[in-house]
Amino acid sequence: FGATRFTWRAVAPDLERSYEVHALDLFGCGASPKPTDGDYSPEHQAKLVEAYISGRGLQHVTLMGHSFGGGVALLTALRLRHTSTLVRLVLVDAPLYPQPLPFFIHVLRSPLGALSTRLLPTRYQVTHVLRRTYHDPQAIDAGVVDTYAASLRQPGAKDALVSTARALVPDRVDAIAHEVRTLELPVLVLWGRHDRIVPISTGERLSRELPDATFVIVETSGHAPQIGRAHV
Repeated sequence: FGATRFTWRAVAPDLERSYEVHALDLFGCGASPKPTDGDYSPEHQAKLVEAYISGRGLQHVTLMGHSFGGGVALLTALRLRHTSTLVRLVLVDAPLYPQPLPFFIHVLRSPLGALSTRLLPTRYQVTHVLRRTYHDPQAIDAGVVDTYAASLRQPGAKDALVSTARALVPDRVDAIAHEVRTLELPVLVLWGRHDRIVPISTGERLSRELPDATFVIVETSGHAPQIGRAHV
């Protein structure tokens, strides 16, 4: 949510030693298009990811997603479950079940959401979210803040963020929660012990309801293990 493929910078080099790695900016993020009339719902994001995979003829795919991107990865897996394309799924601190939304998302979803993104300094917005994301705020360096702030300053980026926030919860969330029980592939459910954005209870429930899931807790991490504890 609002992040870019930059979030995978610490783990991508290791993955590239064994895999062909495709790091995607979701619709409205990073270098991807940000139309004012775009569909920023998780379902549409999953449709675009599926189109990327099929358009390149990718096979034996391990799909990994973090946070909002984890929800998109899960929806993509549901779209591909009757094919042989996807062989593994990795969900990192991924939302699915109803939960209280973080304050910053409440603000973006409000009638004043678009105005707030324009009035508040971009670096302040990024820093606020990163402080909720990292377990150790002291690990947030200025370069990371500058990188995400530059992305958020791109034309259309703040409007896309507001649109994504307002479309964040799928209309058929209960049906989706039921459908995950049909995913007959190995799933790694990875969670930071100190996640303050998506509760660890979500990961515990996911690991119970997915037919073939392994649940791993990163004890010293917050919402983004791939950033703060990439080499644990």
